[in-house]
Amino acid sequence: MPDKYSGVGSVFVRARTDRVLNDLSRPTDARESDEDTFVFSQLAERLVDGLLMVDEPPLSDQISGASSFTERFQTRGPADPQGRSLRQFDLRPRLFNYRCSYLIYSDSFDAIPDPVRVRALKRPGTIVFSLRGIFPVKKR
Repeated sequence: MPDKYSGVGSVFVRARTDRVLNDLSRPTDARESDEDTFVFSQLAERLVDGLLMVDEPPLSDQISGASSFTERFQTRGPADPQGRSLRQFDLRPRLFNYRCSYLIYSDSFDAIPDPVRVRALKRPGTIVFSLRGIFPVKKR
């Protein structure tokens, strides 16, 4: 019988994923007006903040449970040669072990309109996004 905390991690993961992905939709035009430039820059800023978990509150207690979600979730994404993955949970004092979302490896991230995605990748201080190019991953 699962304890009262089983599945709590999946709720946190889904909420964060939904927030980040909902921030990504914005149609693009071939030409950018000053207003478009401003909006794209703001969206890129929100995207980076979401992917770097800037607003993640600390967990007040360890999350645990009998759910198999944790194991299944962590094995779905790529890992580096040492077995590290952006899908690894910490669960105390934060949700994930690494402060960069596993979504940078997703088709959803790749589908972000270029004016937003390129700005996010070029934003000063976002070296973590270079992980896509220099952090070798292997499929599990």
